[in-house]
Amino acid sequence: MATLSPKEIELLESIGGNKILSQRDLAKSASLSLGLVNIIIRKFVREGYIRINHLNKKKVEYLLTPLGLSESERITSADTNETIQKFKQIETQLVQMLQELHTNGYRYFSIHGNGELRQLLESTFKSSLGNTSACLEETDRNQPDSIVLNLMIRPPEEEFSGNVIRVLEKIRTW
Repeated sequence: MATLSPKEIELLESIGGNKILSQRDLAKSASLSLGLVNIIIRKFVREGYIRINHLNKKKVEYLLTPLGLSESERITSADTNETIQKFKQIETQLVQMLQELHTNGYRYFSIHGNGELRQLLESTFKSSLGNTSACLEETDRNQPDSIVLNLMIRPPEEEFSGNVIRVLEKIRTW
């Protein structure tokens, strides 16, 4: 069984999700040339990942074989495990960063930014520093022992007397 390239994986998953696609549709969705899609499909047939059903003179249906389905599931499982590992690495790095900041005397934390990383940072704060004297509040940015956890690429616009730490620079795992 050959190792599949990322584009081949994308094509295999597209075929698994929608059997009646033209090669032109597959090429467009994967940003590949029509000729390359044709070569990859022939490779999939040769290696036993897909079977082609001719519906009429112009339409074909691509069917994943048990081997193709197994390979697609293996890839999905590997991708999921990799994502979970990266999530755990980021969470571990956030815990270490928060505990280090608290150990260095910071008691008032505020978060600048939104999205999933903010939610992760908030829940990590609660689980790692929730039973300490540390506070997570937006209003305490001017305390001498305050720090802003910046999730944005640009610095916070507001004026305050505390320190700023760029969280994205601290959690480089990708």
